[in-house]
Amino acid sequence: MAKVSIRDAVLDELKQRYPQPGYTTSDRVLKLLGEVEALGRVPCKGSEPAPGDETPTESLSDSLMDSLMSSVSVE
Repeated sequence: MAKVSIRDAVLDELKQRYPQPGYTTSDRVLKLLGEVEALGRVPCKGSEPAPGDETPTESLSDSLMDSLMSSVSVE
């Protein structure tokens, strides 16, 4: 398995997530941070989430981590 740097994996993930032509890495990071911030403001249905329930932000971070880990080789 080829070695992949975490930096390269993150950049590839950002390019896949936000493929708009002309976007810089900074544009993509700001777009992602905006989505994460918006998820933090989304009200939960019902009352407070039960202990152990994932928040939307945790779900997004888990999704990103899974995607990154699947493309990174640890030796």
